Amino acid sequence: MYYRVILWIMALTVFTVGGRAAADETLTFKFQEDVDHGQGVYKDCNDVTINKPGTVPIAELSPYIYINTDYATSREWYNTLIRFDHLANYLPEQGLSLEVVEAYLTLTFYNDGSYQPAVEAEVNTHPVLKSWNGTFTDWNNADENVAWEQPGAQGSSDRGEPHTSVGMGERDPFTDPYKGGEKFDFALPPEVVQSWLADPNDNKGIIMVIKPSTGPSVQFYSSDYEDDLSYRPMLTIIARELIPPCEPIPADLNNDCYVNHIDLWMMSAQWLECTGGSADIYDDDGDGCVNMLDYAFFAGLWLVCSDPTNDRCTWPPVVKCPPIPGDLNEDCYVNLIDLWMMTGQWLQCTGGSADIYDDGGDGCVNLLDYARLASSWLQCSDYQNSRCTWGK
Repeated sequence: MYYRVILWIMALTVFTVGGRAAADETLTFKFQEDVDHGQGVYKDCNDVTINKPGTVPIAELSPYIYINTDYATSREWYNTLIRFDHLANYLPEQGLSLEVVEAYLTLTFYNDGSYQPAVEAEVNTHPVLKSWNGTFTDWNNADENVAWEQPGAQGSSDRGEPHTSVGMGERDPFTDPYKGGEKFDFALPPEVVQSWLADPNDNKGIIMVIKPSTGPSVQFYSSDYEDDLSYRPMLTIIARELIPPCEPIPADLNNDCYVNHIDLWMMSAQWLECTGGSADIYDDDGDGCVNMLDYAFFAGLWLVCSDPTNDRCTWPPVVKCPPIPGDLNEDCYVNLIDLWMMTGQWLQCTGGSADIYDDGGDGCVNLLDYARLASSWLQCSDYQNSRCTWGK
């Protein structure tokens, strides 16, 4: 109990820096063709409408995207593919360490005054499973000489199950007509967009189709629309920056990247217990009890930190100091900590770390080992300490 009280007093009287905080704030990134939303002018949006042969053809560079179905039969006539390429190139350097928490596609409704769905229309978005090239993509082909499994990209290897469905809302064409410029958001699964950031090969975009038996057609502005760039399709990604994991430190009992008073409190709570607790850190696997051996080992790592977001943290050491006979805890110094460690192994013949006589040791910790430690007493080889001369 006496030693536990001493440890508590030490913990309460030491001032140190706490552990790192979690990154709870989110970052928002927007991608829209020829628009700079703070990440540079984005240039890699691809959208193309494919139409069934025999229907009215879509102009090659139409400023609109069109989604249409035969309402009577629910057969797809016009589908639209959208893909935002090279997303990671427009993110800050930490882009690939972002965790996507929300993502959505914003489309702007087109109506020149002559268009009005007679019934409520719902638009499904599906993940595209097959690579496609907008230059060659049409109703039958995903790319040059590469056909869709089924025309209109309707095959199971062409697209996955819908991940969102958005209703346009049933409107009265006379009292509440659809107006051009209204915006609709299509939620996208965060894990899907996360894969787009991590591996561009996974980014095959989405395909938009009319949900069967809902409405005949919907029209939006495409990435080719020139009069108002804000009407173009926009992808919004809301993400949280991931905190890189820190290197483990043997004395960092609460795993917060810092060895400080919190860990000392944890050690004091386990003091002299022989239950194999987290504070039993001596000699890698511990000796079964929390005692002065563990405290000596702990003291050698006091105030060490391995937080990769903190430039002052130097664990693990970039340059290992030259070994000194007697530096049992390998902290570059021969001092009381090493002497405590030797006393814990005194007269043991188990080949412990204090068996340092004659390099390979003689199997037991005795006066021969003590003499060797004494010959290096208070020597140090810390390359960051100008007063250390060992090995120089």
